[in-house]
Amino acid sequence: MPIFLKSILKHKKKICLHTLICFSVSKTLAISDTIDVLKNKFIYSASTQYGFIIVHRASVQHFSQTHFSVFQANISKQTSGSLLWHHLYHRPRVGINFLYTNFAGNTLLHSASGAQAFIDFCKHPEKKNNFHFKMGCGIGYIQKPFNRDSNYKNIAIGTHFNGLVQFGFYYNFRLNKCLQSSIGGSLIHFSNGAIKVPNLGINIASAGVALHFLQSNSFTEKSNLFNDSIKQKNYIEFTLGSGVKQNYPPSSTSFGVVALRSQYYFLNKQKHNVSAGVDVFYDNGLYRKMNEDNNARNNNKTALQFGLNIQYQQNISRISIPVFMGVYVYSNYKGNGFLYHGLGIKYKINNRFCAGVTLKTHYAKADYFLWNLVYKL
Repeated sequence: MPIFLKSILKHKKKICLHTLICFSVSKTLAISDTIDVLKNKFIYSASTQYGFIIVHRASVQHFSQTHFSVFQANISKQTSGSLLWHHLYHRPRVGINFLYTNFAGNTLLHSASGAQAFIDFCKHPEKKNNFHFKMGCGIGYIQKPFNRDSNYKNIAIGTHFNGLVQFGFYYNFRLNKCLQSSIGGSLIHFSNGAIKVPNLGINIASAGVALHFLQSNSFTEKSNLFNDSIKQKNYIEFTLGSGVKQNYPPSSTSFGVVALRSQYYFLNKQKHNVSAGVDVFYDNGLYRKMNEDNNARNNNKTALQFGLNIQYQQNISRISIPVFMGVYVYSNYKGNGFLYHGLGIKYKINNRFCAGVTLKTHYAKADYFLWNLVYKL
């Protein structure tokens, strides 16, 4: 049986109790079918969750020996409705999240903390009880990363500072005008994008409860609905990216990487885009890999790789989140298979230029970060 199912069954009494309490209190204190939507007022939240490290490969089995608490605090604000994207996403909340866990005394990691910006979506924010989806990204800190002499068993993470990504799902209950409660779960990921190996990543699954304190002086206003079915003009984008990476085994040698991407956007709406494109990668670290492995199909002629991709992009104001999958049509190095993937974030500087970062991966294994400059034709 998968580890996460065993964990749920092991703690099912606690989960059921939390659910029963939140449901009972919300029914007792129910006031009306709708609530006031906050205008420019802060929301303060605190949550405690119980979780575990996900074993995404056999080599990290020794990390998931116990369950532990994850503590989080948020400061957020309901969007005012003054911009079009506020209404496209039903007036989401935006804010800053802080988290901490001590991994229940895990000697390989000791503790983790982080700060991240997030956006919290809810389709019906005017209702008293509703589902939420939250996603955020920021910087995380691992107290005890890999060390060749003193912490050689930590093969999951090689740096103190790492990228931090979190996705959360929860159900929110209104207790009174200024207080809300919620129950839900989170997926948390720490990774340095192979800037320094090892970098198998740390993935945490957790579930728990939260309290949200809302400032007063709200007003009743439902979000206006905007039509996002109108197709916009097709366009082409060029991206130039660069970064650094390390190869296994862990060492002090870093290799440069460069990428050139060309995307044709053909399904374009205000909230999302679909595109297809061509990728060219130059990974200087492949020379060493091809010289060191014993695969007869590999050779050291060139570190160039060519690929074709399909991409989906979500747009939130000036920020876009592209997710893509590609297939190598030319690559001398065969050790990573023929498929590659990517997840990124872009910030729109003006109508022509964007800046951003992309994490290129092969399935669940990070390959490298790319820092990008994007030009829209």
